[in-house]
Amino acid sequence: MPRRIQGFTLIEMLVALALLGVVLYYAIDLMVGATAQSTERNLDTQALTRVNKIVSAIDANFRLDLGAGSFVGFSTATASQLNAAFALDGGTVIPPMLSENRNIHELKTVRIPGFQAVIGQDYLVLGTKGIAKLITATSANGDLITFNCPLGIRSDGLMQIFKARGLELKLADGQLYRTVSGRRESLAPAQGIAFKYMYQADDGKLTASATGTPSVTAAGRLVAMYPSAISGDNRADRTTAIPTTSNSVTHLMTCDELAVTTPDEARINVSILGLPSGATPDVMIYGPDRDVNATRVSRTQTYMGVDAGEYRLEARDVTYQGRKYKSSVGGSPQRLWNTWGSINMAARYALTQGTLRIQPTGLPSGGTASVAISGPNGYTNTVNVGAGASVDTLLEAGTYTVTPANVDVGDYTYGANTYTATVVDSQVTTVPLNYAPITGMLTINVSGLPIGASTPGNITGPQPRTLSLVNGSIKVPRMPPGNYTLTPEFFKNNTGEYHSEPKKFNIIAGQPKTIELIFVGDNNPTPPTKPGNTPGNFTLYVSDPQSLVATIGPLIIMEYRNGNFYTSYSVSQPNSYLVLKSSSLYKIQTTGRDAQEVCEYPIGNPEDLHCFTPNTAVTVTSELSGDVSSYDYNGFFTGKDMGLVTSALTRTGGGRGSQGNCVLPEYWDNVTNTCRRPTSFP
Repeated sequence: MPRRIQGFTLIEMLVALALLGVVLYYAIDLMVGATAQSTERNLDTQALTRVNKIVSAIDANFRLDLGAGSFVGFSTATASQLNAAFALDGGTVIPPMLSENRNIHELKTVRIPGFQAVIGQDYLVLGTKGIAKLITATSANGDLITFNCPLGIRSDGLMQIFKARGLELKLADGQLYRTVSGRRESLAPAQGIAFKYMYQADDGKLTASATGTPSVTAAGRLVAMYPSAISGDNRADRTTAIPTTSNSVTHLMTCDELAVTTPDEARINVSILGLPSGATPDVMIYGPDRDVNATRVSRTQTYMGVDAGEYRLEARDVTYQGRKYKSSVGGSPQRLWNTWGSINMAARYALTQGTLRIQPTGLPSGGTASVAISGPNGYTNTVNVGAGASVDTLLEAGTYTVTPANVDVGDYTYGANTYTATVVDSQVTTVPLNYAPITGMLTINVSGLPIGASTPGNITGPQPRTLSLVNGSIKVPRMPPGNYTLTPEFFKNNTGEYHSEPKKFNIIAGQPKTIELIFVGDNNPTPPTKPGNTPGNFTLYVSDPQSLVATIGPLIIMEYRNGNFYTSYSVSQPNSYLVLKSSSLYKIQTTGRDAQEVCEYPIGNPEDLHCFTPNTAVTVTSELSGDVSSYDYNGFFTGKDMGLVTSALTRTGGGRGSQGNCVLPEYWDNVTNTCRRPTSFP
C-alpha cells in the first residue's frame, strides 16, 4: 500500500524540498570546509557529492525533455523504471479513418491523409477521453506510414498525432540507463537509486506511491515524480521533486497495449434485478456526466463514454399487480477515476417479506400440529410443528389465514381456532395457536351378560355409532361434546333374554364420562297348575320383556287397607322387585294417561280381581300389556301371572265395576256391560 503523507500540499512539499536543498547546499560547504580537519567529514562529503550528482543528472535529463515539450504521462512508472512521453508540438488532427482503416487500433501501417512523418521520430497518438500511445515512425510512403507499434487507438472518435519524444530511465545490470529515441547511455551506478511518485487528492492531501500509473487513481492525480539516491555507505541521501502534471492524457498505453483491451472510454454498467416481466423499476442515476445525470433507468443497460467522477444510483420501492417490491442498491456510490474503465452498480428488487412464526400451545407432549397457511396471490403451504416448539416461515408481506388441523393425542382430540395474521416487512409476526380438547372420552362398564356374550349398543347424539357390548370396560375415545343416548339391544339365548335400560349421558370436552350398563335376565319360572297358596309376605315382580319403558311405566302401586288409602309405591323401571304385605288390597295402574282401567286384587288371593274405570273423563288410549307375578319372600313362585289390559275407552263417567255373574278371572266391563276376559290371561 502506498504510504500516505499527511498534512502537506504539493506547494508545501516543493518548498520543503527547496529548503532542504538550500540546507544541504550550506551543509556541503560546511563539510567541505571541515575536510582538512577530519577524514570522516571528507567521506561524508564524497558520499553527498555522489548522491547529489546522481539525482541532479536524473533531474536534468527529465527537465531537458520538459523544456523541449510538455509532459504527457508515464506508460511505465515503477521504482526501477519509468517510461515518459513528452509532446513537442501542438498536434495534428487525424481525419476520420476510411472504412478500410476502421480496425486502425490493430494496425502498424496506416494512411493518414496530409501527414508527413519523419523516419525515426517519436509520435504521440491521442484518442478520446485521454487515451494515448507513444509510437515511432519506421517507414513512410507519402501518407502511408508504418510505426513500430500498433496505434492501439480506436477510430470512432477524435484522434490527434503529436511530434513527441520518449524518455526511459531504467535500473539494470547495476547501472542507471537513459534511453531517448532508441539511443541508450549509462548515467550512474544503480546502487541506492529509486523512483517514487506523488498523487494529490482533491482536498490537497498528498500520497506517496511506488508506482506512477495511471495518471489518476483513488489517491488523486499524479503531480510529481521524485528520484532518490542513497550512498552505498549510507552516509548521505538526496531526493528532489519533478512536476509531472498532465491535463490531456489520462492513460499512456504501452507498445503492445490496445484500446480493445483497455477501452478508450469509461462506462457505467447498471443492472436491474428481481422485478417480474412487465414491472417498471423506479431507478435514477446521478453523476457529473450531463447526459447521464438524473436519468431514469428503466432496464439493465450500459452508459458509454461517460465523464470521470462519482456516480450514484437511487432506487425506490414499486408495486406491481398488487405486490410490493422492496428496493436496495449495490455498488453505489462509485467513482470513475479515469475516462476509461468501468464501474458496476445494481438496483435489486425483492418482495417485501416478513417472518410468520407459528407457535402452538396446549398440545400434550408428542402431539404434532399440521397447520395450513394461505395468503396473497394464491399462496398455500402446510407446516408441521410439535408441542412446545415453533416454526418460522418467510413470507411476502400481507394478510394470511392460518388454519390448524385437529390433533388426536391419546383419548382426546385437540383443536385450535383459525387465525388471521398480517406479515409486516422485516418483522416477526407470531401466531399463538391455543389448542384445547374438543372431545371427551366415554367409558362403558358392562355387566350381567352371559360369559362370552355380546350384543349391539346404539349411540345416538352428535356422533352416532354402534358398539359391540361385552362384559367389562369399553372405551370410546374422542367423542364430540353433547347429549347422547346409549340403547343396548337385548341378548337372547337358551337360558332366557337379557335386557338393560337405555342410558342418557352428556359428554363434556376434555372430561371423561363413565356409565354403567347392567343386563338382567327375563327367565321367569313356569306358573304352577294350581294357583293360590298360603298367604304370606309376597314380592311383586314387574317385567317388560320388550323393554318398552315408555309404554308401561313407571307403575304406581297403591295399598288399600279397609278401603282407605294407606301408602303408595313406585316402580320406575322394568324388572323391578317390590315386597308387599299379605292380605292387603292393591290397585295397579299405569300413569301419564288421560284414562286407564284399574284392577284391584288382594295379595295371596289373585283370583279376587276387580276392574273398573275411574270416575273421570274417558278418552281413547293405546293398549298396554305387562306381566305381574307373585313370589314369596324366599323367591318361590306363589301366584298366577296376572295380565293387565287397558282398552280403548270412549265413555265418560262410571264407577266401581261390578263382577256381576262373571266367572273369574273374567270381569264385568262397564262399557260393554258384559263379562270380559283380559287378553293376556291364559
